[in-house]
Amino acid sequence: MTELQLGLRLALAGGWARALLVVVGNVVGVVVLLLATAVPATLPAGLSADDRRFAASLVLFLVLPVISLLASTTRLSAAVRDRRLAALRLLGVTARRTRAIAACEASLLALTGVAAGALTYVLAARPLLQALDDSWRSWFDGRPLAPPPLGWVSALLGVPLLSVVIAMVPVRATTWDALSVRRQGPARRPAWWRLLPLAVGLALLAWAATRAQLPERNPPATLVVAFFAGAALTAVAIPLVVPVAVRLLGDAGSRLARTPATTIAARRLQQEPAGTTRLVAALLVALFVVAGGRCVLVAFETTPQYQRAALAASTGPQLAQLDVPEGSSLNAGVLADIPGVRAVVPGRQVGTECTPEDLRGFPPGADRPSTCGEAFVGTCAQLAFFSHQITGCRDDQAAWLDPGYGEDFSEQVTVTLLSQPTYAADGREIPGPGGPLRLDGLGTISIAPSPDDPNWRPQAQLFVPVTTPGLSTLLAPARTWLVALEGGDAPVRALAAAVPDNVIVYPDDRTDLQTVQGYRYVLYAVAGVVLILGLLALLISGIDRAVERRRHLAALTVLGVPARVVRSSQLLQAAAPLVVGLPLAGGSGLLAGAAYLNLIGARAATPWPAIVALVLGALAAGALVAAATVAGLGGRVQPQDLRQE
Repeated sequence: MTELQLGLRLALAGGWARALLVVVGNVVGVVVLLLATAVPATLPAGLSADDRRFAASLVLFLVLPVISLLASTTRLSAAVRDRRLAALRLLGVTARRTRAIAACEASLLALTGVAAGALTYVLAARPLLQALDDSWRSWFDGRPLAPPPLGWVSALLGVPLLSVVIAMVPVRATTWDALSVRRQGPARRPAWWRLLPLAVGLALLAWAATRAQLPERNPPATLVVAFFAGAALTAVAIPLVVPVAVRLLGDAGSRLARTPATTIAARRLQQEPAGTTRLVAALLVALFVVAGGRCVLVAFETTPQYQRAALAASTGPQLAQLDVPEGSSLNAGVLADIPGVRAVVPGRQVGTECTPEDLRGFPPGADRPSTCGEAFVGTCAQLAFFSHQITGCRDDQAAWLDPGYGEDFSEQVTVTLLSQPTYAADGREIPGPGGPLRLDGLGTISIAPSPDDPNWRPQAQLFVPVTTPGLSTLLAPARTWLVALEGGDAPVRALAAAVPDNVIVYPDDRTDLQTVQGYRYVLYAVAGVVLILGLLALLISGIDRAVERRRHLAALTVLGVPARVVRSSQLLQAAAPLVVGLPLAGGSGLLAGAAYLNLIGARAATPWPAIVALVLGALAAGALVAAATVAGLGGRVQPQDLRQE
């Protein structure tokens, strides 16, 4: 027989269930990779380069769990497959031909999955995602999700090539020592070198996460390299190190076990630590990626612009500015009665005279501003509406506004006020109606920063009571009004409906809120797909392992071990890599996220509660999937289950 014929027989010898699961794994891999490359290529042209890079990096995170899924499905029934390849070697087949047979077996199933995956993408996945986008977010402006040529190449050629490479890795050991593989000799203890990549990766991430933040938030190249190298090493090392921990857990369990179920489970963990870990490898990588991605989202959620916009859209307060054209007027009392309006004050009426220090940076002969500081004209009650908490305000004393920067105003007790100029349509400056006005005995008003929005304070530097003698000569009819509102859209709509049509309403800018919400939707969608891929790999591997272990379980049943004990031991075996690996993956992802946040100067915002909840959720989902696969182990013992191949 030719290598192709032997490869086909080897592919079908594992049963239709195994062949179907391998094909399904390749189908999912192709569909995910096509979507991963199509989404960045189809985003609207108006997006900024940063937005495109963020979307592309998030979507490309899907490559890691796809690799883990292919590794799990390609190595289904690995022990039986290795024994059959070893039997071919013992029958006289050369090592080169044995490898060719293994490559044909893997490529036949992979190519079948690739063809089915391409059809699934064109006929089902793309139309479904397109329909969801058209009815919900409209990110793609009606354009079809078309992967670029490189995307098709990576999916149609990369997936089968990766499957063949994964399938060929253990064949080298099979061709070297076929007799040991065929006899199923004692399992080797996982080597301690598996701990080295994880130790190096975590050390690099820890260094990147704890190094002092730079004031300019421009990290050195060494810190960036340490972050990326540590993240890559850790992602690869997590599945490698779990077998070592599982074997140690099996050793401890065999010494401390007090029940038959724990004894059987511990012995099996000692015998096959890598086999049990292979089931959860994809889920471990998925959790690592999602935990790190959640920290990336925090980097956007901690910006002052986002916090201000989020507060304005929810509980408030928020600020609206009204521009009144010349010849029109507003009644502040009417505006104050609008539901949701907290305060209404005229804006930018007077300013402070420029000092020599203020004008030091202007070259000789250059146009110089008429005023260099802005004053808030109103009452202490109105000032309180535009601030979180104020102390030291008096309605009979002008005062400097101290937002907590530590500036000393004790010697600045005198200031000269000028009318704010206006500007003509051609940009020409028109002087104000009066001034100057000298104010003495200035005090200081302390403004405590809001814990929700540090920027919620007047943008003025000076408070001037509206009852100050002589102030009225400086005040022109207000062309700008500042309105403090409750949160949400309703107060803004009510304000816009109450003012004349020629008055322009400028609400708080919520662009950052909409941008971060878009990032959040993308991240959650990617995280959902990544975790589903991990759970799918766990389900597929668990089903295959249940079928592969039927002979072992049948032997235990024939020896008189109750079915309850058998199932309990299987549950313990399935739980061991989950309990060991998922906290490790979540903690490592959190460390990687903390390192990233430190790069951008936001280390204090690490989302510990979200990562803990994510790990607990992954544990619960993994336990349910593992329990579902164990539940399918029941049934009567069949004669073929006791046959030794």
